[in-house]
Amino acid sequence: MSRRLAVLVAVGLAACQPPERRLLRVNDAAVGELDPHKGSDYADSILMMNVYDFLVRTAPDGSVVPDLATGWTVSKDGRTYTFSLREDARFHDGTAVEAEDVVFSMERMTRLQRGYSYLLPEVESAAAADPGRVRFTLQQPFAPFVAALTRVAIVNRERVEGQPETFLSAEAAGSGAYQVVSHDPRELTLLHRAEAHHQPFAPGAPEIVRLKYSMAVPTVRALMARGEHEITRLSMPPEVLRAMAGSPEVELAHDRGTSSFFIMLNTRRPPTDDVHFRRALALAFDYDALLRLLRVDETFANGVPSRGPVPPRLLGHDPEAPKPRRDLEAARRELALSRYAPDEHPVEIQWVTEVGNTERASLLFQQNMAEIGVRVEITSAPWALVLDRASRPETTPHANTVDVSAYTPDPDSILTAMYHSDNAGSWSAMSWLGDPAIDARIEAGRAILDRSARERHYLELNRDLVALQPAIFGYRTSTVVARQRFVSAPQLDDPARAVPTTGGNYVFREYSLGPPARDRRSSDRHRAGARIQR
Repeated sequence: MSRRLAVLVAVGLAACQPPERRLLRVNDAAVGELDPHKGSDYADSILMMNVYDFLVRTAPDGSVVPDLATGWTVSKDGRTYTFSLREDARFHDGTAVEAEDVVFSMERMTRLQRGYSYLLPEVESAAAADPGRVRFTLQQPFAPFVAALTRVAIVNRERVEGQPETFLSAEAAGSGAYQVVSHDPRELTLLHRAEAHHQPFAPGAPEIVRLKYSMAVPTVRALMARGEHEITRLSMPPEVLRAMAGSPEVELAHDRGTSSFFIMLNTRRPPTDDVHFRRALALAFDYDALLRLLRVDETFANGVPSRGPVPPRLLGHDPEAPKPRRDLEAARRELALSRYAPDEHPVEIQWVTEVGNTERASLLFQQNMAEIGVRVEITSAPWALVLDRASRPETTPHANTVDVSAYTPDPDSILTAMYHSDNAGSWSAMSWLGDPAIDARIEAGRAILDRSARERHYLELNRDLVALQPAIFGYRTSTVVARQRFVSAPQLDDPARAVPTTGGNYVFREYSLGPPARDRRSSDRHRAGARIQR
């Protein structure tokens, strides 16, 4: 065979090869809980946002918009909500999504009392008016109700009814844009596109998604360099992000949500059970140094200054509140008021093994506290162990580094998650506040229907929480992610498209994948070779 003929045959064979299916690979911390009525973490949220649909979803501006619902009405007394369902929604097995599925999902979630069920304390009943309409009756008016529905995933009643409680942790029964092919909660979830989904896919939306758990930072960096990983969802050390961004095929983007980094202080264990001791820790902490550690370059940083418990874009955020700052003299004055001497009890701070930035925050905390005579012991734990230790106050460390974000576009979601006694024992409530007055204030906010009155209420509650110092309010998170340039992720690229709830920026049907740079170069070489032979 002549050299010219060999080249032509090679080019022809390459042209005839079926195109590789569009693949998106993302990483997150373990464990990925597939059951949407049990999950409460970031990986869980990514799964439920893509595998399941909801009556309503959160829009980028923080409003609530229809998803499976086409609209809803509210009774004059504010206790009855009636939702109309779209007719074209189908579960992955082809059966229609009907009102009975919505009823079953609500009843299952409230019965399990897991995941986000705490967001729905006032639901008295759910009933199907007919296959296309569902009616909820509340015990009393409940302002966050529609926002809370953004966390009630609708499951296929026929598939789940009669199954053991563990069924949905291993098998999916959703109607979302992606369906589960395989799931190992500590290793990998493999998703394939559900072509019949009722919502449109972006041109070039991924056909396959691989959500990998507990990947080490060096592994992610190496895979990104080889073009074998598309997006680094987890927070990465700034120097690693800078190195990855040095590649012409990788660029940085921001995951802008309503997440904040806290050093939660266990209010049930000495010495952090003393408010003056907690205030001393907060006053001795060097916030500016922490922010410097988060900076990647002049454009990108993993955090910006915090202004308290309630993040921006939610009712109750106080833009006029002073940023927390270091004041060693004030810290020493608070220690003098504490019933504990600085060196009476060592303070344990725990950082999450899978999140490298938390180690740096812990080391800074240790260094800062030494300046006021407080001895700090640093421990690390994988996320699964963090969850286990958080279940009891006596095993929860004195200080815990963790990101918490709003799960719905209503402040009730983050304040209940972190500070209400009913949520004690979860990772997001490691402060173990258990304050009856705060519980009552949180509950009162739910009953206020007037928006202006609610805003005033939550501003006051925000200030009350700051005074109690159940946490060191480290910074507002703006996670820097690295991604391959051929990946278009509107929620990460455009601040106006960012969704202010956990997992909302990872709705994969809205992503687009172009050909990887290496494939473009290969195609260019083939075309150039063909032109030369001609």
